[in-house]
Amino acid sequence: MDNIKITYLGDLTCDKPLLRASEKNGYDFTPVFSKVKKKFKNSDLVVANFETVCAGLESQNTKALMRYNTPDSFVEAIADANIKLVSTANNHCLDQGIGGLKRTIDILDKFQVKHTGTYRNQEERNQICTVQVKEKKISFLSYTYSTNETNTGIVLDETNDFHVGLLKKQATVSSDNSHVKNLLLKIIGDKQRRIIKKVIFKTMLAIGVPYMHAYVDQIREGDRENIYLESVKKDIAEAKKISDFVVLLVHAGGQFNPEPGTYCEFLMDTLTRFGADAVIENHPHVVQEIKETNKKLTAYSLGSFNLSPSADYIIHEPLPEYSIALHQYILNDTVKYTFSILKNIEDKDGNIVVWSIEDLYEKCSEKERKILWKESSTIFERVTGETTKKFSIREEYDVI
Repeated sequence: MDNIKITYLGDLTCDKPLLRASEKNGYDFTPVFSKVKKKFKNSDLVVANFETVCAGLESQNTKALMRYNTPDSFVEAIADANIKLVSTANNHCLDQGIGGLKRTIDILDKFQVKHTGTYRNQEERNQICTVQVKEKKISFLSYTYSTNETNTGIVLDETNDFHVGLLKKQATVSSDNSHVKNLLLKIIGDKQRRIIKKVIFKTMLAIGVPYMHAYVDQIREGDRENIYLESVKKDIAEAKKISDFVVLLVHAGGQFNPEPGTYCEFLMDTLTRFGADAVIENHPHVVQEIKETNKKLTAYSLGSFNLSPSADYIIHEPLPEYSIALHQYILNDTVKYTFSILKNIEDKDGNIVVWSIEDLYEKCSEKERKILWKESSTIFERVTGETTKKFSIREEYDVI
């Protein structure tokens, strides 16, 4: 049997700075992937977290604050980069409503990118995303802790929750609160809200008070026992009947926290006990540890693949411009994992290019190399728990 290599990436996003920069060249996003595209072609399958939606320019929520809507050409660039499967269950999947969710799936289908996590109907929800990779069948299941329901006002119930793979019940948004919020949005537009936000941000920085704060995910009431976790358990059992390997792609965690919290620790333990062969999480925007849980691989956060460092929500101290590519090697019944360290470089106009550190190192000045080595060694230590004395710039690192 031939050796199988599957590569997992972090968050694929399109923040405002990248969106504005790409507008100047006809929304061509292929440069983002240009320095890693050849490396992806060495993998039999490349998987990523698609943390945006493609709802079309006519969507009424296109300019709403903290609600993504990305040009279709972004998906075209993903497909061109050999990313052939994406997880779509995340806190932004309903940013443009159920209509936006459905259209996103249509666009992924158009460019032949497989997907799991969001669904147009109950029939699709009942199907398990299973991919034949050489001689192995691998199932991919995708779930999210939230859909930003308090921001969008969209709360799924038993009549339509098939649209998204959920890990728990969504927060309740009262009709009164929703009405007041919609009224305020009409009075204060997105542009004005961003101006107000930036003024507050600059004022707080001037007096030495950080505007954004990292937070760690904690267990809350209803997290441990709910109907959605029971559904996940059933999905895993069904997937194991038809595949050789079951991978869970989970969206959960804190924000800009280098270490995972109690909620993600609970999820990793629970999902591996349910039978998942590997659990790969995303959401915190920064790289976190990879370890074994119940003798299964658990990756807490691969980081954001192409986030914009100049975006107004970024906390820079935990190195959000770095992410990792997790590589899964399967030979017969043996599975090995390695990882590569990636860094996205943003120019003054907001354009982004993602590099592997070994290629970037060759392009750097001596001063830049020292910075790259120091930051990359921090990522290495965070992922492996090993001392930075064992670190060197190279293409892949062993993890399990």
